[in-house]
Amino acid sequence: MISSFKMSGAVLAVAVVALSSPALAQQAPAPGAAIEQSAPAPARAARAAKKKVAAKNATEIVIVNGRTAVVTGVSVTSTTGKAAATLKKPLEPGKKVALKLAKGAGCTFAINASFSDDAEFDQSEVNLCLDKTVRFTE
Repeated sequence: MISSFKMSGAVLAVAVVALSSPALAQQAPAPGAAIEQSAPAPARAARAAKKKVAAKNATEIVIVNGRTAVVTGVSVTSTTGKAAATLKKPLEPGKKVALKLAKGAGCTFAINASFSDDAEFDQSEVNLCLDKTVRFTE
């Protein structure tokens, strides 16, 4: 009776591994996941913030006229008070124009605009490194 339950050592080892492998199996982490999981939360947040850092200097501004009045003038001034860009000709309703900014002017600007209906737009501390589009609406 005992002889009927004998198995060779190799067959027994394969049977044990096959039966126990689902219970002992561990899923390997994704290639970048092990690094992310081992770093503390503040370190991960600091790395994410570095990826979202804006450019050091804005290079252009896009003016979009979403009003029914013509934009008759736009003046973009740096925080130091120097003119960085101006509108050369009137901007018709529904049109847009890109203006090059002075080199090294930074990110933060004051924008002043005037319209054919005598309306005015004055906004200080506009960060053009984060969003270079200024849209005028009714």
